Amino acid sequence: MSDPRTTVAPAPAPTITFQIDGETVAAHDASWYRIAPCGCAAGVTVVALPDSSMTPRLTEDDAWDAFYEGRSELRRRDQQAGFTMRLGHRSDVHRLMAKCEHSPQWGVAPTPTLDGHEWATTDRIPSSRDRRHLVPVDAVIFDAGRLGRREAKTTALCGRSDWYWFHDKPWVKDAPTCRRCEAKAREQVSA
Repeated sequence: MSDPRTTVAPAPAPTITFQIDGETVAAHDASWYRIAPCGCAAGVTVVALPDSSMTPRLTEDDAWDAFYEGRSELRRRDQQAGFTMRLGHRSDVHRLMAKCEHSPQWGVAPTPTLDGHEWATTDRIPSSRDRRHLVPVDAVIFDAGRLGRREAKTTALCGRSDWYWFHDKPWVKDAPTCRRCEAKAREQVSA
């Protein structure tokens, strides 16, 4: 049996720090900024929380993983477009996250869209394998509560047919675009 007078308290956990602009900064005071090709910050994630309630994002790869949870195709697309990660002070978030005034926004050409068409998926909650397709706007369901019966399938620009096309959820816009739909849209826009 141990003597309570000789019990030693455990040593505190070591503090993780980074060097940012020549200053030593604790991990919970640092953030990873997703920098667009134009130089504007296009997103932010914390490195760690003061209460240690999350696994710290200590490396650039950890930061990429946090932004693109399971969406490796979007991550590759953005990296190829020139997006990068930069470690910075957490207190800079408001200054760095100002609206991007560049044209095109973020320094990236927008995905082409044709008049009378909309980007949509065949699933209300797209998985990492789902793609957005360009379909006639009258076939797109903007309110998933109004599914109704369809008389015929609707065909996307690429040739894929389905009964229902969804665009009513914020995460639909994060699904990668179908490359064939995108190529056909570019052809028609440039013609």
